[in-house]
Amino acid sequence: MTTGSAESPALPTPGTALASSGARVLLIGTGTHHGPTLTSVPAVPRSVEALAAALTERCGVTPDRLRTLVDPADARTMALAVAEAAQEADSTLLVYYVGHGLIGPGDELYLAASATDRLTPGLAAHQALSFSALREALTLCRAASVIVILDCCFSGRARLGNGTPQPAAFSLPAGHGMYLLGSAEQLALAPDDAEHTALTGELITLLRHGDPRAPRLLTLDDVYDHLFRALRARGGPLPRRQAGDRSGGLVVAVNAAAPTTDEPDATAAEEPAPGPCPYPGLDAFTVDDAEFFHGREKLVDELLRGCHQAVEQGRATGGGRAVRRRQDLTAARRTPRGVTGRNPAAARLGRLARPCPDPRRTPPPQSDHRPAG
Repeated sequence: MTTGSAESPALPTPGTALASSGARVLLIGTGTHHGPTLTSVPAVPRSVEALAAALTERCGVTPDRLRTLVDPADARTMALAVAEAAQEADSTLLVYYVGHGLIGPGDELYLAASATDRLTPGLAAHQALSFSALREALTLCRAASVIVILDCCFSGRARLGNGTPQPAAFSLPAGHGMYLLGSAEQLALAPDDAEHTALTGELITLLRHGDPRAPRLLTLDDVYDHLFRALRARGGPLPRRQAGDRSGGLVVAVNAAAPTTDEPDATAAEEPAPGPCPYPGLDAFTVDDAEFFHGREKLVDELLRGCHQAVEQGRATGGGRAVRRRQDLTAARRTPRGVTGRNPAAARLGRLARPCPDPRRTPPPQSDHRPAG
């Protein structure tokens, strides 16, 4: 069991929810099992160690506010750690578990400790940490924002309790600032030869290297969107999320791939972007970008057919006029069909089109030049 983490460089410009003095982070990882049912997962302790370093370097978490618990002996050890973190946090609490998830009696989710192997009816609460016990501890936390991330099998079944009916064991109170992210509905991915588990590995990569398409300040929803895209591209299990109120807008990291700024307080003062940048740069569009580029072919064709000659004429007579005519075109295009009344934009566009020859009726100019024989 490890109860601390090595000191890492602090975030240059703190401004995340995890950087506040009232924030607490608890990382629990169970990777060692003695069988015969549950197998050991060597990637778990490496994932916990690397995630702790990334949180201190990129999210502003200080070592004294972060605790790692690797290979807890039993469920009681895990429950005590969760309860202590919940009592200490007064602004933001992050509880992160990576390891085996099991379905126990009553279809309840249990988080495995090192001594866990199989769940026995009547003894399950002593063999692993039930989700209901975790939920109960979190209800006593006075922090305004509570984040739970479960990187384990069946974690995607957990719910905040504000959606479709679910067993009580898979629900968290849908309170203000509550955010739950699970790695998989069924089996999570942790290959034997992998350095980290699938979900945690992608999160570490995001924190370290950023996402050039994401805003400068990464919210919980930005993190989820990136994890969903990355894991789907790899063919891995897709994560699930549940958010209470507007907790998805909580800023948790500074995007390492975003352009830097010379202003020291820019990160703290900047508002989160309303969404990711639709322009992928040198990357190719994917199915996730369909809302930005799919279905606009007809609109573009209509605009090109209606304004090609006018725009070309505008370019020839001056940049300022071209801008004005393009604005007129936009206004004319937005005018609802069937609406009567004076339309200055349409009138200017008509006057512009009259002196322009129709390429369908105007013969091509003749040239007196003859090639040398």
